[in-house]
Order: sequence, then C-alpha cells, then structure tokens
Amino acid sequence: MNKLGNLLHAMATAIADRQMLTMTAGSGLSPSAVASVLTLGQHDQQSVSDLTSVTGLSHSAVVRLIDRLEADGLVQRSEEKQGRSVPIALTDAGRTEYERLRDRQSGFLEDILAELPSNDQQDLERLVSGILSAMTTSKSARDQICRFCDEGVCEQTSCPVEQTYLKRVAQR
Repeated sequence: MNKLGNLLHAMATAIADRQMLTMTAGSGLSPSAVASVLTLGQHDQQSVSDLTSVTGLSHSAVVRLIDRLEADGLVQRSEEKQGRSVPIALTDAGRTEYERLRDRQSGFLEDILAELPSNDQQDLERLVSGILSAMTTSKSARDQICRFCDEGVCEQTSCPVEQTYLKRVAQR
C-alpha cells in the first residue's frame, strides 16, 4: 500500500468512528438502527427488504431491528400490505429522532470541514465524488454508500453515487 492509501484508510476509520460515536451517543440506537431511522426519515413506507439493502443485515436481523424500533415507539408497521411486504414508517417520536440525528450528523462534519480553506473543500468534493463513483458497483453498494446521506443536500441529479449507478444500469 502507498502513503495515499494508508492516509485514506486512516481518514475513513477516523470519520466512521466519530460518526458512529456522534450518531449513537445518548440515543441507545445501534448503527443499523441509525441507518434505518435516517432512511425512513427520507423514504417513508420502506419494506424490510429495502432496509436489508441499506443496512447490509439479513432479513431476519432487520425484522428483529424493526421489532426493537417499534417497541421503542420509533416506527410502526402499516396495517395495509403492499403485495407481500408490510410498509414501515416513522412515528412522530421517530420523526423527532430523525431530526435529532440529522442535526448531530451535520454538526460534526461541519466542524471537520471548517478547518479547510474553501478552495480545498471544492477540490476535496471533486475527489471524494470520484472515489464514491468508483465504489458504486451495484444497487446494494449505492444503498449502503448513501445510508447516512441527507438527500436534500446532495440531490439525485448531482449525486455522484446515484449518477454512476444510473449510468451502469443504462449500459446493461
């Protein structure tokens, strides 16, 4: 491995550790629960299969996760099935938790980026977009890469992950 690879590993580890600490602190939520709440906050009425793709957990593990989130009053299963699946949505308490998670998430990243001059931030955005595009190899990769994203910030039309995924689908 070269120095750049080593630095990227260190940076990815440091950001992931800080993100998990920030997002899970005081909430009692696991990283998978955080990803599920964030996903449901942006895409109401998700199925267990949808959340399986986002979290990378097995179907049975996501069912248990939804059971815990439901017991905590954060999600509810719909009374009406959509085909064979039961849509899952945030409750009012879940929506409040979603907003709290978004505030915590944006705060820690803003603190890190504030240390960089704006021209370096623009260069970093371009470089990170290229790395994320290279990592987008499938629908599940797309879903997992963006599981903590705020889709209101990175719109679908300018998201490097979404655009790479759409290009790969179109090439098939």
